[in-house]
Order: sequence, then structure tokens, then C-alpha cells
Amino acid sequence: MTGAVDELEPSSPCVSICILDENDICTGCYRSAGEITDWMMASPEKKRAILTRVEKRREAEARQYDQPSSPSDRRK
Repeated sequence: MTGAVDELEPSSPCVSICILDENDICTGCYRSAGEITDWMMASPEKKRAILTRVEKRREAEARQYDQPSSPSDRRK
């Protein structure tokens, strides 16, 4: 029964590291300040949409750190 509840009400991505970067994105959970504020009152559908954006931000950050810093690094 727990699985059905989880599908209806997504869990918060909060990891208790609440530091906003220069773009007002939390460095812990990757939600915007507005998304954090709206989370408690958001519908399950809106929460899933937030989680989709969170995953895109997390992936974009991971790609940023995977990129070689200079053209010579790309040859290695």
C-alpha cells in the first residue's frame, strides 16, 4: 500500500542543506526558492513537475563538472 501512497504524494527532495546559490537554487535539493516555498501546498502533479525540473538541474550540474576545462584536457 505504501507504493500507491508514494505515487500519489511525491516525497520532498530536501536533504537539509538549505543554501541558495546566486540563482536562488538550493545547493542541496536543487529546488528554486519559490519551489521550496510552494512545496507544502502543491498538488502531487505540481510536485512531480518540480521534481522533473530538479532532476534536470542536477543533471546539468553534473554535466558541467564532467566537461574538460580546456581543449588540451579533451585530448586525454
